[in-house]
Amino acid sequence: MTWRLEIFESLPSTSTLCRQRAEAGEGAGLAILARQQSAGRGSRGRSWSGGAGNLAFSFLLGMPSPMDQDGRSFLQCLPYLVAVALHETFTLLALRKNIGAQELFQLKWPNDLLLQGRKMAGILIETGQRLPSSEQQAGSGEHWACIGIGANLAQAPEVPGRVLGCAAEIGLEVGPEECASLILAQVDAWCSRWRCEGSQFLLQAWLARAHPVGTRLAVKSQDTYISGRFSGLDAQGRLLHEGDDGTLRSVVTGEVLCL
Repeated sequence: MTWRLEIFESLPSTSTLCRQRAEAGEGAGLAILARQQSAGRGSRGRSWSGGAGNLAFSFLLGMPSPMDQDGRSFLQCLPYLVAVALHETFTLLALRKNIGAQELFQLKWPNDLLLQGRKMAGILIETGQRLPSSEQQAGSGEHWACIGIGANLAQAPEVPGRVLGCAAEIGLEVGPEECASLILAQVDAWCSRWRCEGSQFLLQAWLARAHPVGTRLAVKSQDTYISGRFSGLDAQGRLLHEGDDGTLRSVVTGEVLCL
């Protein structure tokens, strides 16, 4: 992919601008970075609080229509692909700076990056369809995905009830532009691996970078709170969660909390 990285001093939301550009006809490969972001969005409708020196950027990918050899679409695999690419980026950065990366970073389902058990980065994936030109029939525009990534590089925002981590606290100093470029390179690499090796390989790569099987987790939804243990992923990539009552559940949606 030839990436077109645009850098802004300040934006309300990199993902909002990225989506607007996609809907107006911009093709895959657009990447937008803001040095300051005032209205970033996280998962489940939360705001994402950034700060000076932190990473706030979004990029566009096209949606290949063929299934892989395991019968899964690119969109089904995308959360795991981007999460692995994000993990690989920070692991390589730590190794380059002679910081022991062993067990520093872990993935939490489906796509949070933890630093020593505390959230350091998150991913928000939104999809849509490019508006067709006047020569095309309605509904024939190309489908796209906008991937937004926020990472605490220089500072960890203060969020009531949560303890967050940042790269600088372990001596990992990296600027937003360098970090974004490295993530995009890793996304390219893992897209190629998905095409060659399929989604089962990708799910195994995610599991190898996640908190270990047996880690205490709770799954919280609007009406329920179930504590238990992480039991891996099922064949579709859904979280397997064994409740304290011994019931094994495949989790499709819900907030996963480390206990």
